[in-house]
Amino acid sequence: MVQRIYQLIDSENPNIVIAEESIMNKNAEVHRMLTMILGTIYGECLRKKIDYRFLRPTTWRSLIRLEGEKLPRKRDDLKKWSLQKVNELFGVIDVDDNVSDAILIGCAFLNKEKKDV
Repeated sequence: MVQRIYQLIDSENPNIVIAEESIMNKNAEVHRMLTMILGTIYGECLRKKIDYRFLRPTTWRSLIRLEGEKLPRKRDDLKKWSLQKVNELFGVIDVDDNVSDAILIGCAFLNKEKKDV
């Protein structure tokens, strides 16, 4: 996965990378792996002088949800919400929840930038 991250950054040559910040997970092994992945992204962005931002899950979801919209609390329901929201906003249907989350994280960052201007 680390090699693939390097390849993607090389091929896409982004100006900025936005990723979901790792939150404490009940599974220590998964949390360790996610932290290493974020460290890889962080390190490569520093090395290549690419701007980077990490958004907490609660932050990016609050930047996407409609005013007054209640967010689900359970993991499986959040996955369904992500898939439904990316379809609702962009008409995207044939993706898994990781891709829908990635799309929404990017959108949340843009929404945050608009609010901060």
